[in-house]
Amino acid sequence: MNIFLDSMVYVKSLPVEQIDFCDMLHSDSVTVQLPRVTVRELEQLTSVHPSPWIRDRAAHVLASMDSLIAAGDETQGGVHVHFIPTTPHVEMTKYRLNPEWSNDWLMAAVLEWKEGHSASDTVLMTDGIDARLTCRHLRIDTLELPSKYRQRQARNAQKYVGGLR
Repeated sequence: MNIFLDSMVYVKSLPVEQIDFCDMLHSDSVTVQLPRVTVRELEQLTSVHPSPWIRDRAAHVLASMDSLIAAGDETQGGVHVHFIPTTPHVEMTKYRLNPEWSNDWLMAAVLEWKEGHSASDTVLMTDGIDARLTCRHLRIDTLELPSKYRQRQARNAQKYVGGLR
């Protein structure tokens, strides 16, 4: 099983090595695919996001992923991290994706992965409704980040926003 995470899932979640992806996805083995587009977006968050908490989290995530990839080991039982060093070569207009939107680049990376690895199950973890709806159209399975794996500050912010409704 392969899972792609959007950049905000990385920021909002506990460290990847603390998430039981195998249990969550009912799989013996899970590979967290980290495409270059996600790394670029996380790097941008470290410098341009207005929230110091988001900037710090993005920097921490990048450092953690760098260490995990350099080590080349499982993060925990059955979970691996794999860096995809290239940008997708999928014809974005074929799928009606907008090359100016980072989520569309992430979806292009997922589509390219699926085209090259048709036998493996692949899912995109995102909390964004636009991404989930577009993925449904593209036949990309999606999953939301379960609340038990959210950073405390992200959980508190979500409760606050929920209380405003």
